[in-house]
Amino acid sequence: MGDGPAVARESRPVAIAPSLPRAPAHAQISLFLAILMGVALWWVLGRGNWGTFPQKVALGLAALAGALPWPRAAVTSALDRLRNLSPRGLRVMTLGVFAGTATYLLITALWQHRTLWPKWHDHQMTLLQAQMLAHGRLWMPQHSCADFFETFYIFVKPVYAAMYFPGAALFFVPAAWLDLPTWLMPLLASGAMAALLFRIVAELIDSASGLLAVLMLASTWIYRQISVWLMSHMVLAALALTAVWAWLRWRKSRHVSWAVLMGVSLGWAAITRPVDALAYGIPLGLVVLWDLRGRGARVTFKTLGAIAAAAVPFLALQLVLNRGITGSLLVTPVQHYAQVEFPGLASYGHSTSTNTHSTSNLLQKRLMGEYFVVPQHQANVRQTLASRLDARCRTILGSTLGAALFLVLIPAGLLGVRDPRQWVLLAPLPLFVAGYVFYPAALLEHYCIAVTPAVILVVLLGVASLERMSLRWGSVASTATMLALAAVSVTALPEFHPKQRDDIEFPVARFNYEVLPKLVSTPALVLYHYEPGVYASGLVNFHDEPVYNVDVAWPDDAPIIRAHDLGARDPQIIDYYAQIQPDRNVYLVNRADLKVIYLGMAGDVSRKLHANTSSGHPLGPERPENKQGT
Repeated sequence: MGDGPAVARESRPVAIAPSLPRAPAHAQISLFLAILMGVALWWVLGRGNWGTFPQKVALGLAALAGALPWPRAAVTSALDRLRNLSPRGLRVMTLGVFAGTATYLLITALWQHRTLWPKWHDHQMTLLQAQMLAHGRLWMPQHSCADFFETFYIFVKPVYAAMYFPGAALFFVPAAWLDLPTWLMPLLASGAMAALLFRIVAELIDSASGLLAVLMLASTWIYRQISVWLMSHMVLAALALTAVWAWLRWRKSRHVSWAVLMGVSLGWAAITRPVDALAYGIPLGLVVLWDLRGRGARVTFKTLGAIAAAAVPFLALQLVLNRGITGSLLVTPVQHYAQVEFPGLASYGHSTSTNTHSTSNLLQKRLMGEYFVVPQHQANVRQTLASRLDARCRTILGSTLGAALFLVLIPAGLLGVRDPRQWVLLAPLPLFVAGYVFYPAALLEHYCIAVTPAVILVVLLGVASLERMSLRWGSVASTATMLALAAVSVTALPEFHPKQRDDIEFPVARFNYEVLPKLVSTPALVLYHYEPGVYASGLVNFHDEPVYNVDVAWPDDAPIIRAHDLGARDPQIIDYYAQIQPDRNVYLVNRADLKVIYLGMAGDVSRKLHANTSSGHPLGPERPENKQGT
């Protein structure tokens, strides 16, 4: 690592000169105090956790290897070779990181028997939005049976549309076009994030640190968890790192094509996760303006014009989406959803009303509001700024590091910044924290993937600080520390913890995508009956929702149409399909026991319903009772 950040120049990193001087006494004192602060940070935030048993063993072996001359010399030699890769070697290594990381993430997901189909509300909403975009639509008209398709994070009136920003769905459009597995595009985004992190850290420190950064990234459970999920967070991280990489290339060549790539990346990120995009866009915008000083009006206009022109189409797409769904150019669907579903509930930055409640007629949505959304928002709003800041920082550090021990190096890492370019990757971290301090809901762990690169970089800069301590002991300390980081990161992987699963189990969603297609004859209409009384047992809950039609842009086109059982209103949807698709098979599924009841073809069921004059539910006595209590 040599001089660490101090030697990161516009060319590839070079080996450390053997005449590296001893750091001044005041610098050594500062480093000693920083290490003490790091130990305190580990003790308070990391609760003094040494890690799991495999990590403790790995740490001990790494310390032994770093202390003994022969293994330490072998490791140092290997690190020096990595630090002096040729430009072609760096390109080959980048491709290897991309392919190797993506392959590992898929293999470990299969090894853990993870379910690779969409499950959470967010996954299914994003996939539905991708289907609409794949058909050239930002929204669809209101369905004649809209109430039967009402579900979480989806508008059904006055249009049929997803509530979220379209950036992530836009990335997943190729999967919809080519009918690819839903996990493939997230996996490619995860591999791209790892490859970009490697190249950026290789540029800012050296390629050995770049490889270690990728290993540290893979050691975080949240990165592995969302690597096969249809979520906006991994897409944002890949776009943000692309923008940083484009800036590094533009700074060298000043070629307008890199400015265009910056604009595309930042514009796309802005319609994916706006707060996260601002955390990267603000520092990048400032350094671009700084780099353009003295370049003349023509060069400045050309560069800024290229960035803006590349970003504008994405922003225009968001404005059109806003107007079509909310009726206002400046009100996003996310804001509108909060206003419609939970009056008085702020989508961002405002107080939450004490009488906020769900306005939905769908019982599971009301339960989610009562037991999850509203309490979460009110609890966060009641927090003081200091307590909320503390909670945010704990969540970020707990989600972005594979081991609590890494906290020890963070203060030293802040001392290790020598190259101004490193601040471009570090600055998003405090901006991200500031942005989410005013977010009224809890900061969930998977949000933090956006700033994982910054946390990893500051840890690696802590190693660079150790190396500058002195010519003799600095090299020993940095080699031993890098070996320890690698060993602890490897032993954080699930292969060393057979009982660990980077997944969340959703039994109804599993049934919906794995079992149901084998039990019904297509074309089918499946009416899902929700049993709220089972919620307390944990079998059926409001997070596990099957009523999404994610394989088509319009519900009527689905081989299996998923809809709600609305009790006495069911004849409405059956009559509708009896008119347009009379041969569609109708089924009823009770979510309490996942029992499937075949009712017949839509045309036949409709005739029976209208001929039925008996009391009780029109679908007959086999239908489960529609309980309304909790």
